[in-house]
Amino acid sequence: MTRISDDDNNKAGGAVKLTVKDRRILGSLFGNARMPFSVIAREVRLSKEAVNYRVRRLMSSGLLAGFNTVIDVRKLGWEMFFVYVRFRNIDAEREGRILSFLESHPNVAQLFRCMGNYDAILKVFARHHADVDVIMKEIEAKFKENFDQYDIDYIVEETAFPFSFLYGTASKAEVHAATQAKQDRKDGRVAVSKAELQILNVLAKNARLSLSEVAEQLGVQRDTVKYHLKKMEREGVILKYRPDTLPKKLGYNWYFLILKTEKLDSLTDMKLKSFVLSHPNVTYLYRTVRSSDIQIELRAKTTEKLNGFLMELRGILKAVLKRVELLTILHEHKYTYVPECMLATAEEE
Repeated sequence: MTRISDDDNNKAGGAVKLTVKDRRILGSLFGNARMPFSVIAREVRLSKEAVNYRVRRLMSSGLLAGFNTVIDVRKLGWEMFFVYVRFRNIDAEREGRILSFLESHPNVAQLFRCMGNYDAILKVFARHHADVDVIMKEIEAKFKENFDQYDIDYIVEETAFPFSFLYGTASKAEVHAATQAKQDRKDGRVAVSKAELQILNVLAKNARLSLSEVAEQLGVQRDTVKYHLKKMEREGVILKYRPDTLPKKLGYNWYFLILKTEKLDSLTDMKLKSFVLSHPNVTYLYRTVRSSDIQIELRAKTTEKLNGFLMELRGILKAVLKRVELLTILHEHKYTYVPECMLATAEEE
């Protein structure tokens, strides 16, 4: 049995404190959240039992919330949209009903409650651009007394970055991994079977499930799961397995920046990419069209850190920056890459 010292033991419910070994484990998980604990143990020079213990402890503390499977939804024939919603004539009870409805909506893949110019952010999956307008008109009609305004952006590009501020400065290899989806993605839809969508659905809820556990849930053979999983990884349907973390447990606030710009020249665009790639606290970068052009997710502990980031960003964009909106994420109500609409469509097909 591996002995864990009292100094390393962070009890659930207390202040979360990461040790050097915890940070190394998180770094390995951000590299590949399905990596076996035995492999992580060799990387961080601990026993498999110690790694397992530390991961369970991070989960009980709330810092580590689970493990996600990131997929390229366009390969499955879906498009992604941001919808920013402002409420009116609202109270806590009514807002709760609206958020509960949005959370259960089959086309809503992600739902934030936020503070700023908007009250909620939705990530909506739809087959075509026109579909998202129909979806939002139906939702607005249902809550017409409470929907003040909403704006829609089509997500052209989404880049997920490792949360390197949790475990150290991002290396070139980590930055490469973060941008690999864009660089390697080939155009064109990939045909996936109903069985493969079911596998994606199971792994979307827990990317660390073993092949045997997935097979048991679906009532199929282990080798069948292995074959389809490798196929989807090879075809670029599955982009990455990553941990779901809640840095708020360490005192980080969650911000969402919405930028409207003029057309960026190549030099300014290169400077922007370099700045975002090198900044450890940036967790997502989006390129969009319609109401805005760029969205950035950022974690920062203090307003001074946030202001420093904003000033650097303004210095890079200068005259081409037309508008910047700052939203504070209060709560994430839903997050998945396999919303119910995907499975419903599979049943129809």
